[in-house]
Amino acid sequence: GGERPQAALAMESAPAEGSPEGRASQDEEAWSALALHLAPADLAWLREHWAKQAAECDEEVEAALALSALLDGDESAGSASELERLGAELQSLTPPARLGVIPEHYRSAGCVATHQVGSLRLATVRGGRRGHGDVLWGAACYAAELLEGASEEGGGSSEGVSMRLLRGRHLRGLRVLELGAGLGLPSWVALRRGARVVATDLRDAERLCALATAAALNCPEGGEAQVRPHCWGEDCSDLTSKYGGFDLILLCDCLYITDLHDALLSSIKACLAPGGIVLAAFAQHHEHNEEVVFNFFALAEQRGLTVEPLEEKQMPVRAINMPDKRFYVYARTLAAASEGDGG
Repeated sequence: GGERPQAALAMESAPAEGSPEGRASQDEEAWSALALHLAPADLAWLREHWAKQAAECDEEVEAALALSALLDGDESAGSASELERLGAELQSLTPPARLGVIPEHYRSAGCVATHQVGSLRLATVRGGRRGHGDVLWGAACYAAELLEGASEEGGGSSEGVSMRLLRGRHLRGLRVLELGAGLGLPSWVALRRGARVVATDLRDAERLCALATAAALNCPEGGEAQVRPHCWGEDCSDLTSKYGGFDLILLCDCLYITDLHDALLSSIKACLAPGGIVLAAFAQHHEHNEEVVFNFFALAEQRGLTVEPLEEKQMPVRAINMPDKRFYVYARTLAAASEGDGG
């Protein structure tokens, strides 16, 4: 006799993990987590997108699974093992994160990566099929390390440069916007160090969903992180509606598309709070437009911003067949000219 253990009852009542009901239950948990970081309209748009994607590929996936079972036997153990490894990786994050906040379509080691930045272990999520946003370039690594050096605990190797960037302030409580965020690693460092963060990228469903998933994985209790779609030069009222402007705007490898310099500056001018600073970290990715890339700063001055060099740094090269210059980072700051050098 006696009552049955609660765990056993839960296992019996819970839908099987691989069943459609189980997948739907898992995704509901994930969507609830992502809802904390997305505008309601964007959440509805993303849910509709993924429901349509699932409906279109269900038959194809079922056929592939059937063929796999015939050729290789039951692959569920391997899949479970991969999820276990991913779950263990998420437990290494600061703070630890749960597998359940990741939508099913990103729930694999091929989509989720972890990174050590100073004392922080953070996650990024690959999700885009457009551009180079799923590559962790040197400029993003540089900005992430620089912001980690501005932590309240101090002691980072970049602390002196970080203090110059932030004019002696710490990240805690600052309003931080990242334009063209890609994987968003610098945003997640700022988030973990107490900043209120808005990470933006193109209005691409996969990119935005991946960014929101990373926000959910990296957000500490009580943290503030929002993800918004934004094309440079568009109206910025959705970005500024919550905080009224940003103390720090991050641009990591955003300057190589030189035709968009004017549009990018329009977004910066609309979003920069009085006394705010812009960090532009970039490398040279092409041979033909190096001079035009640097012309961004002349345009910025024409738009009423002051430009100052911060530093230059060679970051580790990601692949053996890439030239060093694609990871040689130039860092410049921009500020409203009326603010001068005051802090």
